[in-house]
Amino acid sequence: MNKRLTIIKIGGRVVNDSEKLAAVLSFLKESNLPVLLVHGGGDQLDNYLSRVGIEPVKVDGRRITDAATMEMAVMTYAGLINKTIVAQLHAKGAEAVGLTGADLGIIQAVKRKSTPIDYGLVGDIVQVKGQTVKKLLDLGVIPVFCAVSVDQSGILLNTNADTIAAKLAESLSQFFEVHLVYLFDQKGICYDIMKPEHVRKTITRAGFKLAKKNGELSGGILPKLDNAFDSIEKGVQAVVMCDENGLSTYGSKNFTGTTIINE
Repeated sequence: MNKRLTIIKIGGRVVNDSEKLAAVLSFLKESNLPVLLVHGGGDQLDNYLSRVGIEPVKVDGRRITDAATMEMAVMTYAGLINKTIVAQLHAKGAEAVGLTGADLGIIQAVKRKSTPIDYGLVGDIVQVKGQTVKKLLDLGVIPVFCAVSVDQSGILLNTNADTIAAKLAESLSQFFEVHLVYLFDQKGICYDIMKPEHVRKTITRAGFKLAKKNGELSGGILPKLDNAFDSIEKGVQAVVMCDENGLSTYGSKNFTGTTIINE
């Protein structure tokens, strides 16, 4: 059996919470398995855009990325957030390297079509060089990817971090038994927003479709779950969704998050 690889994706709210981020980085450092981190940072980007007088524009929660926004995204994602995480991992005694999709040409994308909505400089992934990432992992290095990809002409593109994590997981599943962890600020998937403590232990594709149809699930969790189910279909061994406490219990019978089951 292939060696296990754990890929953890964290969002901006985890990045912005020093205690939650520290828990994730400690898990990465203390793990005896190959590990990889993917981070977003949309809340931080909105903050820096506002500082320079640029109003963030979103359609159904998806960012419109014009040239000025893309410049700030690179500075925020690939710069401040990414290098802060790498520095903190090194402070814990781990070897880590911060990466965009442009580095070593690892994540190639194409600009999203402008119809029916022109999202601007937003990339849809077409290729991931899993073999290149494997070489870093084999050296004992923790790759830390941000939400930036590149097209064939060298144009940087804003790319959903959930999708980057899923595509990395799919590509690396040919070399490892890949476990993908979507870590966010909820304990797991809950259908009743008034009772967030009622976390579903599992969710199937059929259950997901029904919950979406009934309006029990909506917003940003939908594309996250779409990525999760697609990943399992394409060779990823396991996908879970949890908070930092769930991460510490993952792999045990006491796991407190939600496990994705492709049935």
